[in-house]
Amino acid sequence: MIKIWPFSFLSKVFRSVRASLLFEEAWDQLAQKNNKKAEEIFEKSERILSDGQMAYNLPYEYKLMKGYIKFRLEKRKECYDLLKNAWYDIEDSKLISDPDKIYLKEYIFGIIKIYKDFYRLYGIEIFRLISFVELIYPEDIPLNEMSRQWKKRFPCRDHPNWDKYGV
Repeated sequence: MIKIWPFSFLSKVFRSVRASLLFEEAWDQLAQKNNKKAEEIFEKSERILSDGQMAYNLPYEYKLMKGYIKFRLEKRKECYDLLKNAWYDIEDSKLISDPDKIYLKEYIFGIIKIYKDFYRLYGIEIFRLISFVELIYPEDIPLNEMSRQWKKRFPCRDHPNWDKYGV
């Protein structure tokens, strides 16, 4: 007897494939410095993936990507909220190795640090806003133990050994 897959399952698979293709297209647009286009494509893929669910929770790597898009568009509040949520997701994950957690947090720290420096220049107190961020020193990250996928997707080029162990 032939088993027929339920329509809802096939629909979910199709949405997932379509959304992942759009996420990749958003990355490509971001690499070409088409920030607004990247944001539009990313948000379209989000709508497809969430299938109209208001409480849909993005995976941490997509929060990192969306946070970076918002950073490039200078949408500081949205960037901050996404990176903060990604930080907590990474911290709580049982699926990410400890070195990968440290690396991804360094990526977030690098972006937040830019905001911290910007606000310090203009005399605005930001330290209380980013209290979730723990100080991370790039040299403490064992770059040679990091997953290649993270180094490629979320590069931390300020690491002292990036030329040796980066992608």
